[in-house]
Amino acid sequence: MKTPILKSTFRLTTIINVSSVFFLMVSLMSFFVSGCKDDDDNNTFPIAPVAEVTTQNVIGITQTDATTGGIITSDGGSTVLARGVCWGTITSPTVSGQKTIDGTGTGSFTSNITGLSPNTSYFVRAYATNGNGTAYGQQISFMTNQVPDLNNSLQSYWKLDEISGTTASDAVGSWDLSFVATPGWSLAGKINGCIDFGTVSNRYLERTGIGSGDTNTYTLAAWINLKDSSANAKMIMGINSGISVNNAGAAEVKIYLSTDNKLVASYHTQNGQLAPMLRIGTINIPINNWVHVAGVINNGNVELYINGLPDNGNAVTNIDSSNLVFTNGRVTLGTARLFSGSYNTARWFRGEIDEAGIWTRPLPADEIQTLYNSGNGLQYPF
Repeated sequence: MKTPILKSTFRLTTIINVSSVFFLMVSLMSFFVSGCKDDDDNNTFPIAPVAEVTTQNVIGITQTDATTGGIITSDGGSTVLARGVCWGTITSPTVSGQKTIDGTGTGSFTSNITGLSPNTSYFVRAYATNGNGTAYGQQISFMTNQVPDLNNSLQSYWKLDEISGTTASDAVGSWDLSFVATPGWSLAGKINGCIDFGTVSNRYLERTGIGSGDTNTYTLAAWINLKDSSANAKMIMGINSGISVNNAGAAEVKIYLSTDNKLVASYHTQNGQLAPMLRIGTINIPINNWVHVAGVINNGNVELYINGLPDNGNAVTNIDSSNLVFTNGRVTLGTARLFSGSYNTARWFRGEIDEAGIWTRPLPADEIQTLYNSGNGLQYPF
């Protein structure tokens, strides 16, 4: 009778032991599963923090350049070793591509992007690299400017490179200019040769019998090298509607220097009109220096540019948005008639002029900059 009891006891013990092992295994599995879940929820294994950076707006966009930057508000607990912006033509640019390097540490910084292609979309992000990795600011997109078409509405352009003869050829149209009172040629122009009026009066270039369309938009631009500032008005170039030099009060558009050598652009549409629309600049043009000047007439407004930069501190006076039509008119270089009088010895330009052009549209600021070409000048064909 004892043997069956022992067998039952063994069986019961075996069952209890197997159950205990099973329970232990289930408990361990639950522990590990719950433990892993807790690790995920509580970030038991955190990623090392990177810096915090914001991309600044893109400004100063040209055909090839732009300016942006960033602001680093936190270094993530590790010193920022490099910062700047990265850019490209596809989204999410990284530091493995094109980038600037603009110092270290937190705070704001400015980045100048160069070598871009005209009329192209770009994406840019600020970046900050610390010992834990690289962080990026938000992405900003921008498009570079188009290459300006300076041939558009170009009425006439005189390179003034002839060296000899008594005619300055119009490189674009038919307004060739003839010598009056023997100005001379010079080899020392801004680009190649130029016309030299000397330091005496009565020398200029002209063409009579010209006509132009019905418009109130013009741009007159040239390189000038003033040699003598004694004249009370130094007429650079202009168009007027009268074939006679004494046809006072007739319609005209011109640029000149004032008594104190400030650039002036003038627009006069009516016979007998008391005063033209004009703007006088604020910058005194120095003598014996090549300076690029431009006057823009645009539907009742006048803008001036000196060496590619605007000079519009003074207000426009006598606003006039009427159109001009030149019939049997005259274009001149080295002089222009004053609105209330004829040509005279007190109004001649004394010095040199080079690369002169007339457009029948208002050139915008970026095209004026292109003409100036960082001080190197630009010659037709553009």
